[in-house]
Amino acid sequence: MGTHYCGWQVQPGAPTVQETLQSAIERVFGVKVSLTGCSRTDSGVHAKGFVALVSGELPKISCDALPMAINTALPEDIAVVSAMDAPEGFHPRYDALGKEYVYRIHNSRIRNPFIEDRAWQFTRHIDEIKAQEICDRIVGKKDFAAFMASGSKIVDTVREIKYCKIFL
Repeated sequence: MGTHYCGWQVQPGAPTVQETLQSAIERVFGVKVSLTGCSRTDSGVHAKGFVALVSGELPKISCDALPMAINTALPEDIAVVSAMDAPEGFHPRYDALGKEYVYRIHNSRIRNPFIEDRAWQFTRHIDEIKAQEICDRIVGKKDFAAFMASGSKIVDTVREIKYCKIFL
């Protein structure tokens, strides 16, 4: 998911993954639902292993059958891969134990059409040893307030980076 959407979260006048998925669920089951995602994604970002909570009264259907049912109403670039019952009070964002981000760089002067919308092409040589040294500096607990959006309501800006690895 990502290429054709303006991120996860519903935005007026812009196609989003949340809106597309919510509409598909409502069409398939004929009931109003709301979705809460584990995170937000930016425009064009692909999320693998994204968790969303469906709130609303879905008909009694097994968790194994839910993905197939919902996927019949989704476009080809979004898919529900699994479903499970959530414990009472579960929140996909606040109960997450961690997140993993993968940034792909195609380090070549020659473009690769197979990964063009999945990787950033960087045409100059990347020194893998120096790049790893930079990555090693952000591992640990750090204050990321400088990366926060202006006007954000987030109070605790300290995050722990467990690992940062360069693979070329």
